[in-house]
Amino acid sequence: PIRWMAPESLSTNEYSKPSDIWSFGIVLWEIITRSEPHTDIDPIEVGLMIRDQNLVPPIPSDCDPFWRELMERCWN
Repeated sequence: PIRWMAPESLSTNEYSKPSDIWSFGIVLWEIITRSEPHTDIDPIEVGLMIRDQNLVPPIPSDCDPFWRELMERCWN
């Protein structure tokens, strides 16, 4: 699904350990927020924004620093 794809996978249609790690960061975000990412944006537009602007969902301000850092590291 586009909302869980890493920017490089959207660009090249190839998957790797780094792209899986990026997607894992999205799954962590889902567990923490109990919601799906980017549901307010059209899926095609989301894909373009992830690919071109490295769009990631906003991390809640009350998120534990451990989980915040882990998600950020996954997305970098």
